[in-house]
Amino acid sequence: MHQTFITIFITLLFGFSSHAQAYLYPVKVNHKWGYINQRGKLIVEPKYDLIGVRELPWYNGSKKPSGFRLVQLDDKLGLINRKKQEVLPPKYQRIRPLSEEYFAVVVDTAFMVVNRSGEAVMNESYTDIQLLGKSKYSGKIYFKIRNQKQWGVYEVGKGIIIPMEYKQIAFLNA
Repeated sequence: MHQTFITIFITLLFGFSSHAQAYLYPVKVNHKWGYINQRGKLIVEPKYDLIGVRELPWYNGSKKPSGFRLVQLDDKLGLINRKKQEVLPPKYQRIRPLSEEYFAVVVDTAFMVVNRSGEAVMNESYTDIQLLGKSKYSGKIYFKIRNQKQWGVYEVGKGIIIPMEYKQIAFLNA
């Protein structure tokens, strides 16, 4: 007879918080992780090998939490949000949150950008990618891209608009 062992980690801080009703607790069932609510009801089916214990920081130099946590399944990474909903399925080697909508992901050996739906925003891959920003005038999205030591600029929907020939690039949205 196979017994199921459930391991629940509850932080006392959240257990006595007025926000406890909205908080979900990690649970491990048969070596897989998911989430339950305070009543013990499964909210996220245990299917992940690992769940990140902290939110990832934004990949823009800010130390602020992004609201996204890594999940791992079969040595591939995905993302869940604060509501523990899967944002990106586990199929990447690395993930960096660039914004609420865009993520730098490693497929094979280099970074590319995908949106919240997991659709590729750029077909090319680069050594590094950072979000420069969104133009307040045109609404266009720009990424700083790097191969080896040189930086360039990529415009969503257009491609490379500044070749990778520069040591440093900054976005001035004036």
